[in-house]
Amino acid sequence: MSELVQALEAILFSSNRALRVRELQQATETGGKEVHTALDELAAALSGRGLMLQRQGDLVQLVTRPEVASYVRRALRPEVTGKISSAAYEPLAIVAYQQPGPESRNEEIRCANADSAVAHLALRNQADEGGRGWG
Repeated sequence: MSELVQALEAILFSSNRALRVRELQQATETGGKEVHTALDELAAALSGRGLMLQRQGDLVQLVTRPEVASYVRRALRPEVTGKISSAAYEPLAIVAYQQPGPESRNEEIRCANADSAVAHLALRNQADEGGRGWG
């Protein structure tokens, strides 16, 4: 793998957005033809791996393959798979005991705003934020 291909891979991996070929040319101080050739080489090198090169017009981005999306989603949402925080136990107990009931009842019992804890529990499918009540 050439140094240009390695440089493009590193730039695209580090970027949080799609980049224009012109931006890649400027960053690597190379011409358009060289960048396109290196991008083709990078795309071929990524074949069969978890990442792929995505091109749309003049934009280029390093992205995860759709086949591994569920793994990536699970890994990037640790709050769903991790333990419940101690702050969430009280609203969970109130929701479990009082449901169905309005969120205002939870706050009335706790004398505190439970929005954050309830949202966290809803992410984990342990509570459902309903309009007038928990359901």
